[in-house]
Amino acid sequence: MGYDLIPRNKKIKSLCIGAFSWPVMLDMGIGLIISTGPAMRPAAYSYIPDKKGRDPNSNDGFYVNSDQAKAMSMVADGLICVNKFIMREWDKLSEEDKKQYEKYEFYKKPKIIKEDFYNLLERFSEFAKNSQGFYIK
Repeated sequence: MGYDLIPRNKKIKSLCIGAFSWPVMLDMGIGLIISTGPAMRPAAYSYIPDKKGRDPNSNDGFYVNSDQAKAMSMVADGLICVNKFIMREWDKLSEEDKKQYEKYEFYKKPKIIKEDFYNLLERFSEFAKNSQGFYIK
């Protein structure tokens, strides 16, 4: 079961996001805007429910207001930009340098994000920016 993001702006279409993609996007930092993120245990999350007790990780109609949607769009744009930059830098390294970096835990090997996920982040960013707020169903 995926997630349907339903905009308040009726001039744009809803955005359907896969069941695994939405939680990943929230964990990447987009969810911080609506007070949700990873918890201590694996595969768990923390969140602050909205005024009606709804959960942004569920399909129960959690509402994201216009300001939050615009901020989420900006975070998505930043994730795309930073991750692409890191991957370009990583790709410039020799195999020997990559192995050297991987030895030290304070160096973080970039997470490889597939092109289709970048495309999803870009579609989400455009949607959120123009949505005037949206419901998660």
